[in-house]
Amino acid sequence: GIWAEKQLVEIVEIAEHPYFVAGQFHPEFRSRPWDPHPLFAGFVEAALEHPNARRTWADVADETRQIYADVGVRIET
Repeated sequence: GIWAEKQLVEIVEIAEHPYFVAGQFHPEFRSRPWDPHPLFAGFVEAALEHPNARRTWADVADETRQIYADVGVRIET
């Protein structure tokens, strides 16, 4: 994608690759473990769909909740 106002490339994707994205923006500022930015959610989804994946979305969600519970933060879903 291109930022039209400044004509700057902000994100690049290789469509033939299962997951290749390069970004010049900061999605981490709008991402939370319980509400991830689509860039991060897509990366985790691609990893979980990989033939060698050993975990599921449910595993990731359970582990995230446990990590936050360990430090006293409760995540409402």
